[in-house]
Amino acid sequence: MEENTENTERIQMSARKGFWMAVGCAGIIGLLAFGGVILQSGGFLTLAADFNEQQLPFSVAAWKGVRSGSPWLWGVDLGSSLITTFSFYNLGSPFFWLTLPFPVDSFPRLAGFLFILKYMTAAGSGYVYLRRFCGTPAAVTGALIYAFSGFQATNLMFSHFHDVVAFFPLLLTGLEDHLRENGKAELVFAAFLNCLVNYFFFVQSAVFLAVYFLFRADWRQPLRHTLRKAGGCLLCGAWGVCMAGILFLPSLLYVLGSERSAAVFSASDLMFPPEDLLHLAKGILLPADTMESLSAVKRYDFNSASCYLPLFGIAYALAYVMKKRDWLGKLLLLLAALSLFPAGNALFLLFRGTYQRWWYARVMMMALATARVLEAPEDYPVRRAIGTELGLIGLLAACIWLLARREDSGIHIYDGGYLRALFLCAVVGAGFLMLPFRGRHRSLILLGAACVFCAGTTALTLRAYRDHEWNPGEVKARFEAGLRLEIPEEQYRFNSSDNLLMMPGNAGGYGAFISTAENGSYRFSRLAGYYLVNNTGNGFRPDPLPRLLGGRYGILEEEDDGTSPEAVTAEGKVFRITEGEACPIGFAVDRWIREEDLLALPMEERAVALMHAFAADGETAGRLRDEGVPRLSGEESGALELEESIRRTVQDAVTDFHRDGKGFSCASAWDRDRFVYFSVPYDTGWRAEIDGSRAEIIPSGGMMVLRVPSGAHRIDFTYHTPGFGAGAALSGVSGLGFLLYRAAARRKKRRQRGPYCHPADGML
Repeated sequence: MEENTENTERIQMSARKGFWMAVGCAGIIGLLAFGGVILQSGGFLTLAADFNEQQLPFSVAAWKGVRSGSPWLWGVDLGSSLITTFSFYNLGSPFFWLTLPFPVDSFPRLAGFLFILKYMTAAGSGYVYLRRFCGTPAAVTGALIYAFSGFQATNLMFSHFHDVVAFFPLLLTGLEDHLRENGKAELVFAAFLNCLVNYFFFVQSAVFLAVYFLFRADWRQPLRHTLRKAGGCLLCGAWGVCMAGILFLPSLLYVLGSERSAAVFSASDLMFPPEDLLHLAKGILLPADTMESLSAVKRYDFNSASCYLPLFGIAYALAYVMKKRDWLGKLLLLLAALSLFPAGNALFLLFRGTYQRWWYARVMMMALATARVLEAPEDYPVRRAIGTELGLIGLLAACIWLLARREDSGIHIYDGGYLRALFLCAVVGAGFLMLPFRGRHRSLILLGAACVFCAGTTALTLRAYRDHEWNPGEVKARFEAGLRLEIPEEQYRFNSSDNLLMMPGNAGGYGAFISTAENGSYRFSRLAGYYLVNNTGNGFRPDPLPRLLGGRYGILEEEDDGTSPEAVTAEGKVFRITEGEACPIGFAVDRWIREEDLLALPMEERAVALMHAFAADGETAGRLRDEGVPRLSGEESGALELEESIRRTVQDAVTDFHRDGKGFSCASAWDRDRFVYFSVPYDTGWRAEIDGSRAEIIPSGGMMVLRVPSGAHRIDFTYHTPGFGAGAALSGVSGLGFLLYRAAARRKKRRQRGPYCHPADGML
């Protein structure tokens, strides 16, 4: 008995040492990969594209919303809900909450260190999962190649994707614990954490867990046993989702109310075209490319198509599949097959798209297979697998270079130097694995080499993003200017959709580059005719639209000559506020126009028509017609003049307009009943009151209209996030239940604890 206890303690000690070794190595690798960039940038990290234009301003906007307790943010698009806007990006991330004690402008200076912390977390959680299947050295190596995979590197400009990778292995660990030891707490907590961090990726993770369960369930047992286990997993997952209800329920209501939530997959998407297959092969065989400026095959691709494992590539995973057809071998084959077809990728998104953004789960399984082979390479056809990988790399190189010479192929090489570097890394890694390592130090040599490749491939992609980024000084100047910009008059907006200028401070423009703006904004953009799924303020808007939406103030960027004390200055640049003519946010109209008539107008005439009449759908139009409210016809709207229409809205504007994080208020004093059009996105969370009495809000093409009686009145709009109260209550009750269950389980475990403990116990 004493000997068994001593062996158990040694196993636990080895597991704990391995955990901290994985976390420590990840920290060192992260410092090596990011340290130079952090120093070079002077501590203000910029990368490219979406990182600069979204991650930087979003961090500040969310920080301000949380710190001020504001459910509504005026600086995002035309106004947007804090929770539904940022629960996809950063609001549920523990890494974001670590930034809250720091000043509002700290994120760019913390971003590099947050990346490193995310890598360390991914390595730690990955190790906990892998340690259930293999020994400490192999689990450490597998955890590191998971944390620093090509999926992570290609998604550097989407830093919130790294949060998902950091916590995903906990779901697998929790599921394993439930299947093998009938544990529940780990799976409940993992579901809670992953759902809270990102509801979109949680759906992908849940679909993958369902597939994983089919391979890991013990089908030798009676069917009722398997069904009972499946039911237990579903209940644990549901419990975790309930604990995350404070963010998940509002986000769910937002998604269900979106016109963009319908399935987009169709029968025409059954096969990838040849260039896409070549692009996928490149992402599987080579280290990560940048998404916004690819080196070859395609110029741009934002689907996260990379699953390269540093040093090992697909070699050891391929060796595992060649040798074994157990649950892992079969699962790897299935995932590989699904990756090559649009329907297979769409499965993990519930057929809402064909992104490869579920590949982090595939990376985890490849890392597990690699770790299993590392433990006993002599039992697997490693050299044959490496030869196969090298052959595939050679075939890929031949296809790219031969097809790039043909003008009609559609395949191009955009950055030959970087492409050659990617091929060189892949070939050197495979060649290194061919060396005849033997003896007790073999695992340490491969671990050291894996660390070098983790740092090198991550730094390579990071450098490529930096090389293709916009002027970092300009990004920093716009960001810091945005922190200090103030809107001169609250009833208007800036004639700008620049995230860096509009979101950090108290500005606010007429649009935003964001995927989670209010559903009302997207509905309005469809009527206006300029719809883009992730940009409500794109460059295709005709001039009248920003002016309809209150875009009165422009921003003129100049070099700082030291003579502009009244302007905002940053990084040697002056940002001067200019003024033009635009409609106020709230103004009265007396007529309505059918949505069909509005859509029939040329794009440049639609905004002018809305300065005289609000859009009405079929049901609202019927009611207004019955009430005898005058209608604006399509023929009449063609004769309206822009400047005169704007002056009319200014004359009929509401007065004493004030806005804050909870809504807005204004006053009216007309001699007859009027309809007031507010260019604020409609949401069911809005409550309107006139002189303290509830008033009906009329949805109007994504915006809001209020019927206001004659005389002097006070109008108040208050915003409450739909589902937030119920979600908070759900989180509180289910969270309390979890704590009570956990406490009871711990007491029971202490009473029944025997001499044996699982080697991974205590690692969560």
